[in-house]
Amino acid sequence: MLTMQEPRRQCQTRLKSQVHSCRAAHDGQPQPTSRGHETSPGSNGPSSPSVTVPRECSQILRSARNTGTFLPVSQLPVEVLSLVFLCLLSHPEGLFATASTDPLRKITHVCRYWRAVAVGCSMLWTCVEVTGVHPDWTAEILRRSKKSTISFKASLFNPSRHAIEACQLVLAQADRIGEIHVRGDHKAISKILKPLKGGAPRLTSLIVENSGWRAGADSVFLSSCLLQDGAPQLKRIELRKCAVPWDAPLLRSCPDLHTFLVEGPEFAQPALPQLFEVLKGMPRLRSLRIDNIVSTTNHSTPPDDSIVSLPDLQRLTIGGATYDIASLLMRLVFPSSTTISLRCICSDKSNELAVIVAALSPSSADPTLRLPTHAFHISCDAVQLSILAKPGSRMIEDEARWDAAEQASTSLTLVAGPDHLHTSATLGAVAQAFGLSDVESLLLDDQEGILDTETSRALLERMPNLVTLHARHDAAAYLVAALSLPSEKKGNDKSVPAPNLETLILEEVDMNWSFGSLPFMHTLQEAQFVRCGYGRFIDELRIQRCMNIGSKDVAILNHLFADVQWDTFEAYVSDSSGSEGWPDDVEVWDEYWGFEGIHWHS
Repeated sequence: MLTMQEPRRQCQTRLKSQVHSCRAAHDGQPQPTSRGHETSPGSNGPSSPSVTVPRECSQILRSARNTGTFLPVSQLPVEVLSLVFLCLLSHPEGLFATASTDPLRKITHVCRYWRAVAVGCSMLWTCVEVTGVHPDWTAEILRRSKKSTISFKASLFNPSRHAIEACQLVLAQADRIGEIHVRGDHKAISKILKPLKGGAPRLTSLIVENSGWRAGADSVFLSSCLLQDGAPQLKRIELRKCAVPWDAPLLRSCPDLHTFLVEGPEFAQPALPQLFEVLKGMPRLRSLRIDNIVSTTNHSTPPDDSIVSLPDLQRLTIGGATYDIASLLMRLVFPSSTTISLRCICSDKSNELAVIVAALSPSSADPTLRLPTHAFHISCDAVQLSILAKPGSRMIEDEARWDAAEQASTSLTLVAGPDHLHTSATLGAVAQAFGLSDVESLLLDDQEGILDTETSRALLERMPNLVTLHARHDAAAYLVAALSLPSEKKGNDKSVPAPNLETLILEEVDMNWSFGSLPFMHTLQEAQFVRCGYGRFIDELRIQRCMNIGSKDVAILNHLFADVQWDTFEAYVSDSSGSEGWPDDVEVWDEYWGFEGIHWHS
């Protein structure tokens, strides 16, 4: 315990006055009082406590440390100790990555003073989690939270009777619930949300996740009476593996909604007029995701009065049949900076690609999709063709990171059955449909050998500003072969495709694979030699998870390119001694000794 240089009573009075002055200078956060942390019934602050210590408070603590005026922990003023408890809960913990009540159980059992302060601070008890606890504990948390806005979270699978009773206790106070996040199997969700039929004036977020192991087969059908009296402050609705009646009052009373996500079953698809009617009531929508719920009986164009304007839309994700998605896109008006992700179920890629492009085009007179595209990714396999495009020259090599990419991006996935494999004509349609003159980075992935050299050259011809080319699997052979062909553009017979290419990335390529009668290594050498003749050589080569690279290949590539980066490749070398260690007699490996990621086989 530190000794004080001032009388205890004077120190307490001075600290209290300083804390009150800090509160006055930091109006934006919940203010503690000696009678507890009361929040007005109409407040809409965050449901989980989050505290930022103001600069003035830091100065007070520094001054107290320098002068030796610290009080013992057991004698801290109510305001200071409550602030410490709130800071403890501000670190994300618990099941839903938010504040949990578990630390509070420990705090309330330290001493009587700590317990009195914690129990009297209502902001500490605003997060109510139900994971199988007894209803008496839930009732106690609700009592301690007083009139503050609470956050209700439940994760239940095959719930017990006590867990259901605990959830009902919370939902009975729907008038002060700010967040609802329910996760479980279909039986648990139906029982938990059954009593939620009135209104929720403070509710800002509603998330329902059907995450049982049979979520795909056991769908959750939410009642049309769910929150039938409305939730005027609702900002987020996420329904995962759930079905909701599209004429439900809940969907017609969300004027301030920012996020609307529905992953419903295919047999619960709405008609376009129903969807338009719902979207008209969400003018401030920023994120819209609709998976497998867009359905129309014909491809006719709806009347003009069904146009829906979403001026604040930042992200749009739609899945469904190609013509249905096109009908929806033609009725939506949103900014050109919106991030678009489409997953189209189609049968004829060439024709249906043109339909999507026409729906996204700014005018019918020019059916070419002209977006500020600088990075492009095309991936094709036996059943789908994926297209990703984004502004900015930085290559995003991992598909999972495209959604988190800076600025707006466009994602288009065409899915077909096994009887409608992709052909070079489809990629030709891609080259004609998209304005690719600004593309600086291209990632092309082909796992089925669908590409050919002429199609690859047609793509590269439309990318005169291409700087980085990333080839995966079988796409490498055709792209490298296309790089060595003369340009077919009129008046440009003294150049090659992609004349500004600087970096070539080869990923998961068999370097010993024969392209026709010519091994891939020879094709790569030929491409570099031809481009050197035109003064358009490639500066940098990156090897990522490539196979069958011999010691001579390493030496050739080092001489062929100015900069070679090696990353995880398999090398096959000869080791006459039969030892299990690294083959020291092969001098070409000396500079790669101990480099992580190299595997060799005798």
